[in-house]
Amino acid sequence: MKTKWGVILGLWLVLVSFKSFGFVFTISEKQLNAVLLLSFPIVREYQGVEATFYDPIIKLDALDKKVDITTSIRGLQDGKLFIARGTIEGQFDYDPLNQHLRIEKPILKHFKMLENHIEDSEHAVRTIKQTIGRNLPEIMLVDFNKLKMGFGDIAPKDVDITPLGLEITF
Repeated sequence: MKTKWGVILGLWLVLVSFKSFGFVFTISEKQLNAVLLLSFPIVREYQGVEATFYDPIIKLDALDKKVDITTSIRGLQDGKLFIARGTIEGQFDYDPLNQHLRIEKPILKHFKMLENHIEDSEHAVRTIKQTIGRNLPEIMLVDFNKLKMGFGDIAPKDVDITPLGLEITF
């Protein structure tokens, strides 16, 4: 009987400490790249050019709390296609109310045309290059409401960039 109460008390202490201290785990860049595939492709419209961002590769900067996502970009203008590679930089922002991890104030910092099937591509290329260094609409990377992490209905309290990867606190 004493053993039974000891086990119950021990479990109760573990549960109480879990709730009071939280549970923290880290997702490496490699794991985060796999998770990002759930949020991509992302389609955006920019001045008559439909841009589809796909095939993302993420790099985390723990010192500046920034993220770089290098992605392929498929552009469509008047039924004509171009393919490019670009890098978007921004700040991670976690919204605990909506449970969304997003890139706040994303900026296109690099753009290279790989394939161009647009006869008069000057407008499309100029439109994209004009966005370099400017804030783009925020990008939602992960919707934790849709992501099954094995913790039931427990939502992350905080998300932070560390040298080991993305640290998620429950």
